[in-house]
Amino acid sequence: MTRIIHERLVDDPGVHIVQWHWPKLIRALDAMEQDVGRVAAFDIGQIGTLQALTFFERQIEITLPPPAPVHFNWRDGRPGLAAWFERAIQRRSVAAHYKKPFDGDDSPEFCQTNVAAVLRAQGKETNADPSTLPPPDFVAPATASPDGALQH
Repeated sequence: MTRIIHERLVDDPGVHIVQWHWPKLIRALDAMEQDVGRVAAFDIGQIGTLQALTFFERQIEITLPPPAPVHFNWRDGRPGLAAWFERAIQRRSVAAHYKKPFDGDDSPEFCQTNVAAVLRAQGKETNADPSTLPPPDFVAPATASPDGALQH
């Protein structure tokens, strides 16, 4: 799925990439439909499935790159998966976050401090002072300001 989405972001999208990956995506959705009856508990697997389907819906809303269908609905022909999805998004733990913007601190420093706290709670040595941690290897992508200049 992410490979298909990536083609929307490049200057010269590869139609063959979408053509090659689309049947795989359909087979994955069909396999989810077949497997949904065996789901017993809401665990990390179901959370991952929920996240993948939610991401896919968001990408469909933005528009998939050609030759993917313009108005694709993954629920069509997959009643079990669709029913599971609707039940899953009603769970309190999911409803509290589903399609809601994140408004917390997601800075590298915040994340490093919290990882250090978890490591300490597990009895592992860590440096609690974020100022002495190595700089994060993630660099936020450049975005264009209203005047067209790139900003980080």
